[in-house]
Amino acid sequence: MKIETKSDCVVIALTGWGHDFSWLEPSDMSATVLLAKSRDHLSDIWKEHLGRKVVLCGWSLGGIYALDFAIRNQDVQGLICLGTTSRFCGDLRDIHAATPASLLAMKRGLDKNKRGLGEKFIKLVHGNAESALLERFMRIEDSFLKHGLEVLSTIDLDSSLSEINIPTMVLHGRQDSLIPFAAGERLACLIPDSRFVEVEQGGHNFVFSRDTVWEKGISEFLDNL
Repeated sequence: MKIETKSDCVVIALTGWGHDFSWLEPSDMSATVLLAKSRDHLSDIWKEHLGRKVVLCGWSLGGIYALDFAIRNQDVQGLICLGTTSRFCGDLRDIHAATPASLLAMKRGLDKNKRGLGEKFIKLVHGNAESALLERFMRIEDSFLKHGLEVLSTIDLDSSLSEINIPTMVLHGRQDSLIPFAAGERLACLIPDSRFVEVEQGGHNFVFSRDTVWEKGISEFLDNL
């Protein structure tokens, strides 16, 4: 994925659970894209660029962090949510990505067999346990992964989404096997100033692909802020 814009905005990107930023192509980007490795790091970057036009762009868990930050901070000018949701854990599979039991199993799997958990998760997201992605997963600190699972287990932003009063673009893959497509549609409906974009052939990993249609949509969104 490449982010292009004529705007002078600063885009702060946040990634999904179990992944680094390999889905972004920073070379030759016309936008200033900064990588936030955690919620605390996001806050630090944001403080460094107060007074600039700051846009948050989060994929999956990173999108949840972006939503949460936008709710609590008014000095953000735009929000891009990629394959994400306001509530990851619940009892309704058509809306929520996981049940409490499945997340508990992931936590136990991380303690007992990190590589085995990584293989299953990478295969779920990407369709196969690609070795390069698995090795990147293995390099992520266990404490960081555990913290992410805890956030996914407890986060529920539904009641606060109406407080987001900035332009928001929600993109979701129709074929997403992790976070249901309906969750993306619902997210866009709950944010007042939002635009929903269906990535027709996209799965949860659509951000790893190049597509002039939705990438152009992101560029136009940024240009118009």
